[in-house]
Amino acid sequence: MKQAIFEITAGSIALLIFNSNAKSGEDIILKEKKPFSLVSYIAGGQISSRGTEKMIQTIEKLQLLCAIHGVAKTYALIRNFSKEVDNLNDVLAQIKKECNLEFIKLTGKNAAYYVSLSASDFFNKEGLVLIDTGSCDTQVVDMESGEDGFKKSLKLGSMRLSNRYIKNIFPSKKEIGRIIDAINKKIEGKFFDKSFRAALLVGSVSYTIAQMVAEYFHVKMDKNISFSRKKFSEFLRYFFRHSHRSALVLRYAPERLTTIASSLLILKRILKKLKVETFSIKAEGLLEGYMAAIKDKKRLIDKQEEDEEDSVEDNIKENAAKVTKRKRRTKKEMQESLKVLPMAEIDILPEIFIETVCRTADNIKLPLSLRNVKNAQKDTNDIKKVQTIQLPELLDVEETAIEESLLMDIGTSDEIAKIAEEVREN
Repeated sequence: MKQAIFEITAGSIALLIFNSNAKSGEDIILKEKKPFSLVSYIAGGQISSRGTEKMIQTIEKLQLLCAIHGVAKTYALIRNFSKEVDNLNDVLAQIKKECNLEFIKLTGKNAAYYVSLSASDFFNKEGLVLIDTGSCDTQVVDMESGEDGFKKSLKLGSMRLSNRYIKNIFPSKKEIGRIIDAINKKIEGKFFDKSFRAALLVGSVSYTIAQMVAEYFHVKMDKNISFSRKKFSEFLRYFFRHSHRSALVLRYAPERLTTIASSLLILKRILKKLKVETFSIKAEGLLEGYMAAIKDKKRLIDKQEEDEEDSVEDNIKENAAKVTKRKRRTKKEMQESLKVLPMAEIDILPEIFIETVCRTADNIKLPLSLRNVKNAQKDTNDIKKVQTIQLPELLDVEETAIEESLLMDIGTSDEIAKIAEEVREN
């Protein structure tokens, strides 16, 4: 019987179609991945309506492949990043309504278990640890002890760390120090006092990192590729100092541009803590592990195990950082969207927006340049003769009221609010 598994991550939406009756190695029919930068659609701790629409469109395209291959049963997985996205449940409910697809929110512990199944050939291998760096958490599995060995899900995810500590695309030296301190607090305990001879890195993030390291050292990328921790440290020095790093990320995973730095730092600290000398890459991850569990139903977990809760202090700090980040990001987004627009961009602005701005110039405190726009339109009836349009920067508005200011001070009609939202998103 042909079955399919969907997976939503912070960087992509993936699909795996397989034949549950075929033997291992011949069971995968199709694996397709559509880049989708979830981070780009998160503002104020919520996925925007545009982001939800894009997710639905991408899933519908992948569902066409399921129809073509005659898939009889479908599963859908998503890592549980409710802490990073406040409206995750609402978004998943809308996806269920539009696509008839119900997602299972995997806890970190269960994700670690399924990820380990994707590398079951390496169970009981001496001195081997498995690492999967994800968007919301990082799974670490002691492969030396077999399928029932130690599995740890760390609340260390690239999206979580990037949202909390990084202001721009890449971290500054000060931000790198803060991220490393946060990682060090999570990798403590008896397990991290052990040492491992080698590590197996699984999942799409690890594969992207391997591609970048391979290009830096001019090595051909293949499934048996491996690197020493010393070489990885050399690559990190290049990555965090050289301006060409953006081109490197954009070449292999543009959807991870804002989160890959955090992933690299997580991996660096865990490898050093566990004294790993060499590591190899395995592109397979959660999808293949869940497929193995479906084929052997005894391995499927009926109940979602709860993750260990953060300490009260950690939760307070995380919530405070989230609020501060939202305020800072909201203000930055407003200032970006309300800055000077060059002449060339005036043509693409909706006419109704231009009219609204000019019509309401007398009703709010606008800079002189915007009043000049209104006067120019009255005098010439040709807005294109104005060289620039400068919208209010709202610098005197309280941070917590910036969004309300944009939607309320300019006008009270639903039409104006809708226009303002569209301009922000575009």
